[in-house]
Amino acid sequence: MAHASREALNAANYAAIRAQMQTLTGDQGRPLGIRPNVLVVPPQLEEAAFHLLNTETQDGGGSNPWKGTAEIVVTPYTGG
Repeated sequence: MAHASREALNAANYAAIRAQMQTLTGDQGRPLGIRPNVLVVPPQLEEAAFHLLNTETQDGGGSNPWKGTAEIVVTPYTGG
């Protein structure tokens, strides 16, 4: 399963899309059990992706809850 977005790559949008993917259900209403673990980005978003998923602290302080939650794949083939 995948989710494409043209929204800014930031913590709030990442959290919203992860939550949306994890609550998807099948035809009979059963949860699909999706656990997002890959973030595919174009080269232009590589720095933002690494900042979001690899830094220990958030901008402004506090621990980063998204650190290590997904593998980053950088590719020019993102459909856009």
